[in-house]
Amino acid sequence: MSPLQQLFGPPSVESLQDKRDVDGLIEALDRHSEACCATAEALGEVGDPKAVDSLVAVVKSNNVRKAAAQALGQIGDARGIEPLRFALKNDDIPQVAAEALAAIGAPAVEPLLATLQTRDLKIRWIAAEALGGIGAPAVEPLIAALQGDDEDVRPAAAWALGQIGDEQAVESLIGALKNDADEEVRRIAAKELGEINDRRAVKPLIAALGDECEEVCEAVAAALEDITGQDFGEDADRWQGWWMKQMD
Repeated sequence: MSPLQQLFGPPSVESLQDKRDVDGLIEALDRHSEACCATAEALGEVGDPKAVDSLVAVVKSNNVRKAAAQALGQIGDARGIEPLRFALKNDDIPQVAAEALAAIGAPAVEPLLATLQTRDLKIRWIAAEALGGIGAPAVEPLIAALQGDDEDVRPAAAWALGQIGDEQAVESLIGALKNDADEEVRRIAAKELGEINDRRAVKPLIAALGDECEEVCEAVAAALEDITGQDFGEDADRWQGWWMKQMD
């Protein structure tokens, strides 16, 4: 720190941000702990990839990891993915790290899919939330995960696809509702189809009222009510009769 900085304290973060002085902000991030949080936020607003390495160091070791993680998401550089994924699994800021990974987008899809395989249920669902936030670039990898063999991954993949809700997601959720051996996957698929509110799901949902699992049937009935505004409970015959009238 220079003698002037010792006398007058850290530089004005707002002034440095206004000037888009990335080098000055990085110096403040490294040397002025009292301004570190504001500096990380400013670097995120400026969005210059030059700041990534310094922010990565802060995410790994500093008490303002939250602001640094958010800034890495704003900058969107792939170099932030691995330290953010580490923070997702091993830190006190998993939700913030997930949001930052979602903001980085497509380059974070494969690392997040790998994170779905963790045995930690909380982290698995936070990773799924991040994938849902990424949207379209995550759809095909999530469909592959939904059709895979990992019983821990498939429910999270179904939920993430429901958050995305595009045409491919709807089709894959209908497939899971019909064919997945895991009743939890079928239940989540039904619930998400209801939330997406796509009438293409009505016919397969009616068919799913015959599911052997009562929790799945409850989710199916709720989804049908959400999509159609009708309430016939779990009475498949009434649903079928009403639906046939809509087709006339």
